[in-house]
Amino acid sequence: MKNVFAQCVHQDAGCKSKRRGLGHGAFSDASRTRGFTLIDLLVVVGVVGILLVGALTLQPALVRQQRMTQNATQVRGIHQSLVTFGTAPGTGRPWPFPGVHSGTKTVYTNGTYTDFNGNGDLPSTRFAILLNGHFFTPEYLLNPADPVSVPAVLDPATNEYRGVHAGNHSFALMALTGTHNERSEWWQTLNSDAVVLADRAIGSAAKTSSVWSRDPGVGWHGHFARNDNAVAFAKSPTLSGTRYGSGTVNTADHLFADDPTADDAFLVHENATTGFSSR
Repeated sequence: MKNVFAQCVHQDAGCKSKRRGLGHGAFSDASRTRGFTLIDLLVVVGVVGILLVGALTLQPALVRQQRMTQNATQVRGIHQSLVTFGTAPGTGRPWPFPGVHSGTKTVYTNGTYTDFNGNGDLPSTRFAILLNGHFFTPEYLLNPADPVSVPAVLDPATNEYRGVHAGNHSFALMALTGTHNERSEWWQTLNSDAVVLADRAIGSAAKTSSVWSRDPGVGWHGHFARNDNAVAFAKSPTLSGTRYGSGTVNTADHLFADDPTADDAFLVHENATTGFSSR
């Protein structure tokens, strides 16, 4: 009987020993976790590189689109300021745009009315009048893509913007001189066919560029505003379907080149008679 008991105890101890051995082996296998291999590391580096290249490729396009959206907002806001200037309650101005005498409808000369920024037919003078009327800030007159224009500076002695010049704004305005139908656009009109404001053009009619295409001769493209406050983007300075006052519809109207025999667009930037900017 003792021998039988001893045999059972011996067998039980052996079973426990085997179970302990099996448990130790299983734990050892589980602890051997697989690490990153060189191939895994190369795959991760490659994926990260592709993502970085994609991000760097898309960034310029995203920045350009953001600038174009902001610029369209500014063009619309500037035109709205031009209209608001003349339609403000209590002003009694029948002519909605700055730079022109409301009674005689003649261009103001340099003096108090123009805040001594030059004659009223200069685009910079008209913008200065709006600046001093607090219609917008100097930065609002700069196209986000314009690398050379700088904000106008407030004169601390007079607390006014004086000495405003073409380098302080990125936009061209419809000339105040011209045919009767062209001048009529500076009255209170909402003509959806008349273009009165646009991004400035650089160079000449033969070799044109813009702030969006700085290389000479590449061509002008930019935003423009019609007299009903509609804003659009054009890839050419020549538009079809423009009309000024009660004039005829133009089939091919160059925004920055004046045709003295037609009722057409003529947007100026540096002075009252020059459509193209030299810089």
